[in-house]
Amino acid sequence: MHTSFEIETNIDLIEHHLEDILGLIEADKSDKFSLFRGNIGKALFYSYAFKYTNDINHGTKAIKLIEKSANYLLTGQIKAQNIHLLSTGFTGFGLVINQLKRDEIFDLELEKELAAFDSVLYNTALQEIQQGNVGFMLGPMAAVYYLSQRTLVNPAIEKYLETIVDALWKVAIRDDKGLRYINTFSSTAKPRLDDTVLNLNHGFCGIALVLLEIYRLGICQAKIYTIVNEGIHFLLSCKRPIDFTNGHYSFFPTCIDEQSPIDSEKNQLYYHAILGWCNGDLNQILLLYTAGKAFKNQSYINIAEEVGLASMLRKTPEQTKLKNPYFCHGTSGVAHIYKRIAERSGNDAYLSAHNYWIQQTFDYITEAQTNNSYVESAGHLIDGAMGIALTLLSHISEEELKWDNLLLL
Repeated sequence: MHTSFEIETNIDLIEHHLEDILGLIEADKSDKFSLFRGNIGKALFYSYAFKYTNDINHGTKAIKLIEKSANYLLTGQIKAQNIHLLSTGFTGFGLVINQLKRDEIFDLELEKELAAFDSVLYNTALQEIQQGNVGFMLGPMAAVYYLSQRTLVNPAIEKYLETIVDALWKVAIRDDKGLRYINTFSSTAKPRLDDTVLNLNHGFCGIALVLLEIYRLGICQAKIYTIVNEGIHFLLSCKRPIDFTNGHYSFFPTCIDEQSPIDSEKNQLYYHAILGWCNGDLNQILLLYTAGKAFKNQSYINIAEEVGLASMLRKTPEQTKLKNPYFCHGTSGVAHIYKRIAERSGNDAYLSAHNYWIQQTFDYITEAQTNNSYVESAGHLIDGAMGIALTLLSHISEEELKWDNLLLL
């Protein structure tokens, strides 16, 4: 419930934008098996539109899209090398089905079909990790995250997770600087990146947030405690002061080339990170608050607060690198993340940033509507209108909408 939230934006205006976006999504003809750019994402959107409006037409569309996606899986059309991926693999579909059940929108009788993929996902994820590919969005950690949600329905998964955590332990680099992972992209991604990646979508932040979910289940707690703490130790070794007068807006880099000096041109570019869901300081704020609460570490919470409150000063395109209303690299994603940071931290100061970026999203929507790409990407989740719409739904809904759980928020 949003009892502590002061909704500063006119609900009629928001619902007007939602109607416009809904029309664009309904006109979208894409028919892909995809979370980010296809039928799985549309099913997610229509499900939460149904939850908010109670319009049976939205619910019917969601069910049809889920059935179509399930048929795609069950007829063996998915590529084996993609099965663990978040957007184009089984994982995105499974996470959506889990979340719709958790939010009591639909309880679909698909357990037999889901169970058939458990061991396949485990073996694929384990193989990727053993090869050193441990990212979230293009790697196996989204599949690990999905498996962590199924421990109650499949007892074998606890052992799967123990083996996966052990594999993550073995492939990590550990020394006096702390723990980190190199080349956290999938083995299918090109070019392969050999730097230390720290962000949510491909790097340590995403890995750690998944591990903290497993920690919460009481599985491998000692080893996860060490991995996350040593990883944060490395992360904090990369923290530098911000200096707006010299264009230094980020405390943390998105990556680090350890073979080059910290003040090298390459590493300095890594500190010029976007304010967003996929990269930058907001990732590390979420991680530090989450780890601080899980481990009862007030130091992490204090650092999260320092970085979090300072991040609210970043508002111009130069300071934020934000130039559109979308979720991944745009204002709606930033607005939504501040909402989640407010909830995770218990600090309502972040709600002012949430409301500010909601307002900025309206301005960018108006600007984007003059561009054909806005219409063409209507059916996209993180880089199109669907992500904007879900953010706006969450902003005005009196009932909590947890669609973003599948994005580690």
